[in-house]
Amino acid sequence: MAANTILTDAKITREALSVLHNTLGFIKNVSRDYDAQFARTGAKIGNTINVRLPNRYAVQQGPAIVPQATAESSVALTLNRQWVVPLTFSSAELTLSIDEFSDRYIKPAISKMASMIDLDCYTAAITGKYADGVAVGGGVGPVNFTIGTPGTTPGTAGGSATALLQYNSPAVYLNAQRILDINAAPRDKNRTIVIDPAANAMSVGSLTGLFNPQSIISAQYKNGLMGNGLGADFVMDQNVYTLTAGTQLNTTAATMQATWTSGAALSWTVDSSDNTKTLKAGSTFTVADCYHVNPETQQSTGVLAQWVVTADVTLTTGTKSISISPTPIVAGTGVVNGNCSVAPTSGKAITMTSGTAATASPQNLAFHKEAFVFGTADMELPPDVQAHRETMDGISIRFLRQYNAMSDFSVYRLDVLGGFAVTRPDQAVRIAG
Repeated sequence: MAANTILTDAKITREALSVLHNTLGFIKNVSRDYDAQFARTGAKIGNTINVRLPNRYAVQQGPAIVPQATAESSVALTLNRQWVVPLTFSSAELTLSIDEFSDRYIKPAISKMASMIDLDCYTAAITGKYADGVAVGGGVGPVNFTIGTPGTTPGTAGGSATALLQYNSPAVYLNAQRILDINAAPRDKNRTIVIDPAANAMSVGSLTGLFNPQSIISAQYKNGLMGNGLGADFVMDQNVYTLTAGTQLNTTAATMQATWTSGAALSWTVDSSDNTKTLKAGSTFTVADCYHVNPETQQSTGVLAQWVVTADVTLTTGTKSISISPTPIVAGTGVVNGNCSVAPTSGKAITMTSGTAATASPQNLAFHKEAFVFGTADMELPPDVQAHRETMDGISIRFLRQYNAMSDFSVYRLDVLGGFAVTRPDQAVRIAG
């Protein structure tokens, strides 16, 4: 019988990173930015990674031109999350094979870490805050487009195939792709649709008959997962964030108080019957006659523009300022980053698209990978403890060990220092469930 070999720090770290990488659901499909400068200096909470955004230019007509400057922009991805798993092991436990050690200790621990990272970042994509309420600290605002029917699981038979807010299968997923198309998201095999277990169960059953390749149908049957179809990779994720709407506008439709002019807030007229009603961060809405525009051509898409509330607010009689994202920018000649056809104007009706009062709605997501970025950085390796660090596919993990000779136990910790940001919210759309 072959003798067991004491596990090294490097083996444990590599195995932990491999398990983490393969367990992440949502995060595994977004852009990941690893900044090599932190490999030399060691990163700490509060450091930033600058994520460059694509340049946009205005197209001019005729032989005469007016030179336009290139104004590059970036998003400061703040490394303000330090996910840690603390562990203790005896010397005897470290004589296990790496497979045994992984099954008994690493996989359960890293599975919890992966779920927390996924939930943290998914929550940030919808609300602009992590699961514990800490602000993201970077990015350009949460995802502001919602389709589907809040309170009804996507994939359910029924609904209207032509309405934007509908839930029948497969139209709801094709409608999500439609929103990505009008926002010029590339069809380059980097689109993902993340759905919760309920939507997955409903969709696999109702969509199987639409797929011709027997290999895909066979994989769906064996795995109980959607796989690839309808122009995207489907991922089932139990960490899909559920948005519970406030007691918003339960009796009277709200209207704009005045024409928007500048800043990232809109003023609403609040009827006395809506006094003390609440809006939750992550809630989305439209303003009548204000349409979304194609980001490349700046032409109206015929789809009402949507905005997302970025901070909880309690309505009061009269007018109320609501913090929103994105800032309304009216398209026009020479405008390269417009997002609406006209400015929201006084008296126009406001309609919530994220659900009626107190509706709990899972926020499934369809997105191109460049809509979001998840960044990690190499952490410092303290000189007074055993330490090791590994990086895989833009994810860095640190392993520390400190031995106690009195007890023959070692204290371990696995750390991931990172952050998340929404970089291109127009390349993502929520599918309410």
